[in-house]
Amino acid sequence: MYKNLLQQIQKYSTIVLYRHTNPDYDAYGSQFGLKNWIEENFPEKKVYAMGIVESPLYQQDTIGELQDFLAIVLDVSNKDRIDGTLLEKAKYIIKIDHHPNVEQFENLFIGDVKYAATCEIIAEFCRTYDDQYCLSKKSAEILYRGLLTDTLAFKTNNTTSNSLLMASYLASKGIDIYQTNVDVFNKSYAEFKFISYLRSKVIFDHQYARVILTEEELKPFNLTNNQAKSYVAALGGINDFEIWGIYVKDSKGLYAASLRSLRVTINDIASQYIGGGHKNACGIRDLTQAQFDELQTKLIARIQD
Repeated sequence: MYKNLLQQIQKYSTIVLYRHTNPDYDAYGSQFGLKNWIEENFPEKKVYAMGIVESPLYQQDTIGELQDFLAIVLDVSNKDRIDGTLLEKAKYIIKIDHHPNVEQFENLFIGDVKYAATCEIIAEFCRTYDDQYCLSKKSAEILYRGLLTDTLAFKTNNTTSNSLLMASYLASKGIDIYQTNVDVFNKSYAEFKFISYLRSKVIFDHQYARVILTEEELKPFNLTNNQAKSYVAALGGINDFEIWGIYVKDSKGLYAASLRSLRVTINDIASQYIGGGHKNACGIRDLTQAQFDELQTKLIARIQD
């Protein structure tokens, strides 16, 4: 399935890479890992990473007016969650994703829900053509970070032998596995205090754990709503939690959610509220109080079913 992807990359002189808003390591990793790979192997091409960059690990691109370019959309299945503009001016659109393909807007789709991360797909693409094109240590580290985090260090139930094979391939490029784990998973004292606060606020019943926060509560921790939701992994690893999540209520009274599950499927519920993700991890924005209350009932019912 990668032959068409390579042919389109070879064909276009300008390539724009998209990913979802509020990016995690898999979104950043697949976007910038592929960007670096293209630039390293096709230095004559203009390659841009679309979207606001809030991480010091990645470089914000300045993008002017473009047209007739190749667009590659990574780690996002529906258009509403894409961070960036100009997609309508693309000559050809490729979507690469490991989420259910809920909205078709692309000319070519590459991926499947069997993959644990979009970085796993990009690593497999690079490995397919490893005898023709190089994957640098820098690019391998970016992809490995995304694969590592989307599998929660290879602990999710969608981690497969292929996930581990791709991790091994990336590791073979000389990455520092130990330091990458330290960079990703070790916490500062400030983070430790926030995680302790989170855990003290857990509401737990019917095998469903959730923390409900307000913007005002986050001020002492100097965290944005999105940053607070990103700590949802701190509630994982508890056998009694079938579903867990963090909700942040903004000044308008709307909730944003980051949800995870141990075994049960939850992304179909999230999609009812214009949310997205894969079956055990998803996010939702702009929930009204009535929608928030309804969602709680549906999640508990899913566990009981």
